[in-house]
Amino acid sequence: MLNFALMENEKELATGAAHLQGSLLALSLLAPFAGAVAGFIGVIFRLALQRADFITVKKCLDSGALGEVSYCGLHYDRFVPGVKDRWRERPGEGAGLLYDLGPHLIDQSLCLFGMPVSLFALSAHQRNDAKVDDFFHLVLSYGRLVVVLHASTLTWAQGPRMLVHGDRGSLFQFGLDGQEDASLSNSTLRAFSIAFLH
Repeated sequence: MLNFALMENEKELATGAAHLQGSLLALSLLAPFAGAVAGFIGVIFRLALQRADFITVKKCLDSGALGEVSYCGLHYDRFVPGVKDRWRERPGEGAGLLYDLGPHLIDQSLCLFGMPVSLFALSAHQRNDAKVDDFFHLVLSYGRLVVVLHASTLTWAQGPRMLVHGDRGSLFQFGLDGQEDASLSNSTLRAFSIAFLH
């Protein structure tokens, strides 16, 4: 019989190589207390790849319905003008919007298109009292294909969360995947997609 401990963390396990080594050491030290008899088994669950909005975009790309894709934009825009007292908005390792939401967008981009040829990155502190980055804009180049990963805390009128343009059509994905919130509150989903094909 195999005994194991389940550890759930929706953020990165470590913010650098030294931190990762320490995290893995700590996990291995916990294994005997969890009743594990031989070794440690780790499983990575990439939540952003399981959301309906991402799955819709991936299926559309895989089907070839949009033709050859020249642009993809993945956004996490919201309007949060006040800085809150929480770990992601206090200076320190792993803080800021790029560390908070960037891994999800980067993971989605790598899953859809693989490694880019080049990358341009910009981050900024835009809110008056911000002590860490609260805006980022990453541009990944794949030759003809350009992918933009973007997040902001001062976007009052939000556009599509995901948008893809190909030579045979465009896909616009609005809103965040509301599956979890809807199931907890018995409400309806707010996210939706619109595809324009020719």
